Amino acid sequence: MQYRAMNRGGVVLALGAALLVAGCERGPNLADVVEEQAERLNFVWAGAGGAGMGIHPEVRAATYRDVISSLQRGIERAGGRNEAVTASARTLVAQASIGEAELSVQTMSRGSLAAVQRLSEVTSELNRALSDRALAAGLRAYDPSEDLAELEDAAGAVRVGLRDHRGRLEERRAALESAEAQRQSLMASAREVRVRATEVRDQVGQREGMSRAETITEAVRIGREADAIEKQAAEKGFEIERLIREIGESEADISSGERRLTMIEQAQQQIREKVESARAQSRLMTEEVERSSARARDGLKDVLDIIEERVTPAYEEARGAYQRAIQQARQAGRAGGGSANAALASAEHSLASLAEQYVVLGEVVREIGTEIANLQRFEGAMRSRFDAFVRSVEEAASLRDQSFGSAAEVLSRIGGSEQLERVIERLRERAGTPMPATHDDGMDGMTEPESWDDPGEDPGDYEDDEWDGFSG
Repeated sequence: MQYRAMNRGGVVLALGAALLVAGCERGPNLADVVEEQAERLNFVWAGAGGAGMGIHPEVRAATYRDVISSLQRGIERAGGRNEAVTASARTLVAQASIGEAELSVQTMSRGSLAAVQRLSEVTSELNRALSDRALAAGLRAYDPSEDLAELEDAAGAVRVGLRDHRGRLEERRAALESAEAQRQSLMASAREVRVRATEVRDQVGQREGMSRAETITEAVRIGREADAIEKQAAEKGFEIERLIREIGESEADISSGERRLTMIEQAQQQIREKVESARAQSRLMTEEVERSSARARDGLKDVLDIIEERVTPAYEEARGAYQRAIQQARQAGRAGGGSANAALASAEHSLASLAEQYVVLGEVVREIGTEIANLQRFEGAMRSRFDAFVRSVEEAASLRDQSFGSAAEVLSRIGGSEQLERVIERLRERAGTPMPATHDDGMDGMTEPESWDDPGEDPGDYEDDEWDGFSG
């Protein structure tokens, strides 16, 4: 049954995708526009969430833009003559804007990933420079005995770290072997069940009446059993991929530790042979610090390039779309009912989460950039770019706190379950605002919405499990 549904979905997609971005307004009435655009949004949301019904992001983006434009034209033509229908239209604009924002969030996330990957290389250079600087300082000391003692402590720490990394590597390799065996076993079981399902389906033509229906039911049941086993195998595959990544990390840690240990032992030998040789080595390492610092600084420039060209534009697009959704949901007011309130809370919380994502990346870049600047002072354009980014991160942090607080305010007007109250309290904690004694403003008195589903694809995991549970 699921397989057939997916095929039907594929047919619907093939027939409907070309029409998504070419919607027509059925008539001059705003109610007609609302009905038409609601159908298009429902098609996009169903396609984004259904198995086998994926709709290309560019098609969804064009659809969201067209829906928003059509609704806004309809609102302008209506001139506010029907408050309820206008509120419905604004609520749809808010929901479409949220969907549009989520597409930009995905773009931002991909850019953030690229920035983090480059940042990891920068961190390696920075750590190398910091380690070399510390070692060079030790080598410059007049009394070599103190330096030797410090180096031995450092070598001991590296050896302890290597022992831990090697133990962890063996554990991960054993876990990988076990997971692979389990996955192979699950796949074999799935194939066997598929064969049974095929055999039962082949018997359908030989049955009549109730026996035929029972045979079909049994075939479907066996097919679902195979689906479940294949799902377990796929989940085991995700575990295998994670273990492979972790094994690579362990091997890299070991390689890095071995290189570091070799450097320490070489430095110890040099110090033992001659203090003057240690001073010469100190000079060499200081030069290496300069080179590592320069590489780290150049890498930070690359990170800023990625942020300026990919992350920040997508962040600003998503922020603008969320803010448009917030504006439209607020303008819908009480006439928008629970749907407007739901869209408003969703947009406020999503905007806060977006800003938080930007802040998390920004704080890491700021911390690493500050350490690099301590090694090699930023000048000119580099200083201006870095400072501008730091200011944008501070602005995003303020937006995050404000939006978390606003989301809590909207939810507090809804009221209801203890679960929702816990969500509100946690949002207020994140916003740094206390729980108010009363809630009273222009959108109070609304009922709890039936659904909190976000319209965009892959909106991201909320930090609060209880918010996830409330979101339907």
